[in-house]
Amino acid sequence: MVKTSSSLLVLLASLPLAVLASGFNAEVDRHQLAPNESLTLTLSLKNADLRLRAEGLEPNIDLSPLHQDFDVGVPKSNFRYNIYQGRGRSSSEIKVILHPKRPGNTTIPAFEINGQATQPIKLQIVDSTTNNQAPDIFVQAGTTHQGPLWVGQQLVVYLDVFHRIELDEAKLSDILETEPTRIELLPHWPLPQHKTQQHHQGYDYQVQRMSWALFPQDAGTLKVYLPSTHITSSNKNELNFSHQQLSFDVKALPENLPADIIIGRPEIRLEPLPSNIKQHQLNHWTITIDAPTEVSGLPKFLPTPPLATTLQSYPDKAIRDTLKTHLGISDQASYSHSIIASQAGAFEVPQQLIPYFDPNNGELAYVTIPAQAFVVKSGPVLVNERSLLAETPNVPSQTLGLTSWHWMSAILALSNLLTLGLLLKRRTNPRPTTQQNQPTSSTTNYKHSPIATLLHETNADSLEALLHRWKTLPNSSLRDEVSELTKQLQALVYGNNEIIEKERIKELCIEIGEKAKSILATEIHQDKQDKWLPEATLR
Repeated sequence: MVKTSSSLLVLLASLPLAVLASGFNAEVDRHQLAPNESLTLTLSLKNADLRLRAEGLEPNIDLSPLHQDFDVGVPKSNFRYNIYQGRGRSSSEIKVILHPKRPGNTTIPAFEINGQATQPIKLQIVDSTTNNQAPDIFVQAGTTHQGPLWVGQQLVVYLDVFHRIELDEAKLSDILETEPTRIELLPHWPLPQHKTQQHHQGYDYQVQRMSWALFPQDAGTLKVYLPSTHITSSNKNELNFSHQQLSFDVKALPENLPADIIIGRPEIRLEPLPSNIKQHQLNHWTITIDAPTEVSGLPKFLPTPPLATTLQSYPDKAIRDTLKTHLGISDQASYSHSIIASQAGAFEVPQQLIPYFDPNNGELAYVTIPAQAFVVKSGPVLVNERSLLAETPNVPSQTLGLTSWHWMSAILALSNLLTLGLLLKRRTNPRPTTQQNQPTSSTTNYKHSPIATLLHETNADSLEALLHRWKTLPNSSLRDEVSELTKQLQALVYGNNEIIEKERIKELCIEIGEKAKSILATEIHQDKQDKWLPEATLR
């Protein structure tokens, strides 16, 4: 035994010291690149039992210092254990792709673990624009919006990918983001992509546009962060373009405007009544409104203007359609009005005014639906000339002989009597039944949830819809107070809370419900003076 132990010690002492000593190193696959190119950083730890971890639970490598100068990809780790041929006990490594944010000289800092540190790595980020050479591929952010931006007005932002070589793939690495209000709380829609050509620095570029439409809901500074873009060219060169930021100053709407005012000039199309119609016949006209509002931003009904008492009007619910182009989104609603004239004569449908907020001038404006003049000609009431009241029915002659119809009627009556007898017998000797729990009516389920009760009382589909409803009300201290309470309720329900504060949620629901009663009462009073009433739309 002593001899064997001595042999092992001699064998270990004869191994190279480099095999037993651990090492921690950092290296990159390139030291010079353009801002939109990428490099791979590799951190390796050899001859140690420790595994390198840059994410997950208890990471031992901190990559956060790289975020100042680079967009950092997802780190990939690898661990191997090998005792053969003097290769060491183990090796652990992390590979991560880095995309520089700006040109110039920069340094990848040293990383430290278990008292060992890597060497800093110097990099040169070359700006291709300094040599007046047009790049093969570049990305540019922008907006189609001009002039002041108001609360509720449509804002279109875009990313243009310029390329004069063919692309294999161009995809967004993340999503559109906004501050201080998160994009999830803003009405927003992605728009169809658009391709065109542009001339830049003496070269013709193919341009692929990706755009979004969003509607700011609060006054103040709005920051929009366009997604980063990953592009693979036809020559397999991979490029990454960092996210770009746009900033906007959102203005509050003037006071005393209706809560559902259209922001931006709507387009009006009229399909008028015929100039000559007949008495007692149904005729109709159609008004189509196309406005740059969010989906379902136009009212369900368009009021009928005041007509003569001999004209009976029948308004129909709007038929909606949403139009999307790379230039923006619009809500289109077609309103049909039908009339029946009980007397002949000359009549007129008076002109109507549709109010909207002009964002360029910052004031209330109107578009006009023109008046319609028409003549009603006399005509008969459209009924069947062979009136059932005036016509004597043809009575077939009766015969005394029994036909097959009589036999079939008798058999049917007899079968009905037998069935009735069986039913009466079953009622006199009922089968024993077991009492089963009846399901609770779905109409009362809301009473068991304070949030559902609140949504039921306020006629809202969700907390987001409820919050949007408060924001559309005129400015007031009560509006601001109930909006803040609703935001607190949202944070409790949808936030990353380890403990659900049920009692606090219940208290907030009760408090919001009590304050909503006075607000809803105010809405009912305002509806009586709605801008869509006929008298509000006439000159």
